[in-house]
Amino acid sequence: MDILVVFIVLLLFTQVLLKSLARKHNFVDQKLLMGVFFYHLIFFGIYYAYALFNPSDSKAYFFVATQQTGEFIELFESGTNFINLLATLLYQINLSYESMMLVFAW
Repeated sequence: MDILVVFIVLLLFTQVLLKSLARKHNFVDQKLLMGVFFYHLIFFGIYYAYALFNPSDSKAYFFVATQQTGEFIELFESGTNFINLLATLLYQINLSYESMMLVFAW
């Protein structure tokens, strides 16, 4: 159920962000950028369906997040460790695998 909350928060945040950008820059096309938001949602769904039945990096990131017991600062570097850091932080606030995937798709 947390995925619905995450979706609503991301949708509202995206709308606020786009309105702010449109006020500052007249070339920002809010409709186009909301289309990009929904485009990413479509591919989130496709990748999620794929990941249900196949090996996936997202499963590995989630697994590492569930096993992390050390200091977060150890993960603060570039590459895979940075993604592990983000996944661990999201896991610490009790987000599910699906919700983490949605955040990363955003």
